[in-house]
Amino acid sequence: MLRLSTFFAVSFLLLSTFSALQIRSSFECRLCRELTRAVLPQLKLIEEGSRPENIPQPIWNALRESLPSINSDPQCSRTCSRGPMPFAVEFLVNNNNVTCSLCQQLMKTGKSSVSGGEEYFVANLKTSCEHLGLLESYCEMIVDENGRDMYVLDKANVDPLAGCTKIKLC
Repeated sequence: MLRLSTFFAVSFLLLSTFSALQIRSSFECRLCRELTRAVLPQLKLIEEGSRPENIPQPIWNALRESLPSINSDPQCSRTCSRGPMPFAVEFLVNNNNVTCSLCQQLMKTGKSSVSGGEEYFVANLKTSCEHLGLLESYCEMIVDENGRDMYVLDKANVDPLAGCTKIKLC
């Protein structure tokens, strides 16, 4: 009986630890899938370099630089893998990636609305997302998951790159 209860206690502890480690990973997985869902249908346009007016140049540059990573893993299997990953897909972990560039752009945009309070700040970020065309839902995922943290960081006058690094988007 003691062995059985010890087994269940150890199993529960391991399962709890594993689940906690997967929380961030699942957000990264959702981000990866949303980005590839948005980008792959527009691949030819992006490869040609025809930047839509509604996408800021730094985000467009990061998107174009991310194409090899997106093409090499369109199913996001490396990012969404449940096992230990020595390397995630590059566009999710470097400072020139789409997520990082978009986060910095959002924090710069949000600076002007931080005095209106958290709800106003997040609403302004979501309005900004509406103007990004193919990246709109990707942007909204970032705001839904990190808008409150962005507000706190912007309110504390944290530099956008430092803030986005702190919330692990850079």
